This record gives sequence, structure tokens and C-alpha cells, in this order.
Amino acid sequence: MKFTAKTDEEIKSEDKYAPFEAGEYFFEVLEAEDAVSSNGNDMIKINIKVFDNGTERTTRIYDYLLEAMLFKVKHFCDSTGLTKQYEAGELSSDLLVGQTGKVQLIIDTYKKDGEEKTTNKVKDYVVSEAPKTLDETLSDDNVPF
Repeated sequence: MKFTAKTDEEIKSEDKYAPFEAGEYFFEVLEAEDAVSSNGNDMIKINIKVFDNGTERTTRIYDYLLEAMLFKVKHFCDSTGLTKQYEAGELSSDLLVGQTGKVQLIIDTYKKDGEEKTTNKVKDYVVSEAPKTLDETLSDDNVPF
């Protein structure tokens, strides 16, 4: 195997797996499954693909929609066009795959094996006129690059 040797700083600056900066990004739901929280409450576990504004870099983030954080459920539904399902008080995981919208990410810091690590987490979903399909989400009119 041949490769170009780089310093730790160079590797870190080019790390395609480094967390995105805190902010708002377009997302698409890749997977959704009905689940039960550790407290025994119904929830939906989702895996979203987040698109970095201005580059081709993407990341995947898991998030959890549950009644204990109802603001997030409401904002997710409003962001993705599922407001009627929210107002009916029932949301099913099978409706979520392929939904798109905007998400607000934060950076979370934690320790693993004595080393400080960072990752992205969903703070909230952005209520706006969200595109309804991935093609609309990624159109030249919606992506600032």
C-alpha cells in the first residue's frame, strides 16, 4: 500500500469524520424504527444523513423522538411536513424514511478511554418551508454551494 504521510494536525484538519460545526443543515431520514426507551416509553429511533453546506461531506446521526421531548417531535413533524400526524397524536416509523428537512446540530464532548472526543447531536429540528423530496433538498436553489 502506498500513501502520503501526514502529521496528526494535517490528518485532523482533513478528517471527513470530524463533527460538523454547530449550526443548521439539511437532513434526510435513512432509517426509522419503533423502539422503547430505557424508561419503558415508546419512541422512534431515527438515523439521519446530514449534508454539509458547501461541500460533499455528509454524516450520519442517530436521534430519538419521544414524548418526553415533545418539542423535538413537533418540530421534526413541522420540518418534514408531517404536522397532521403530530396533530393526530400518532407517528409511525414507517412514515419517516425518506423525509427531509433542516436540523440544528450541536457539538457534544465526551470522554472515551481517557481521551476527549467530540460528536454531533441533534439539538432541534428547524421549522421552515422544508422541501419534501431529497431532490428538492439538494437542488441548486437550496444548497449554498
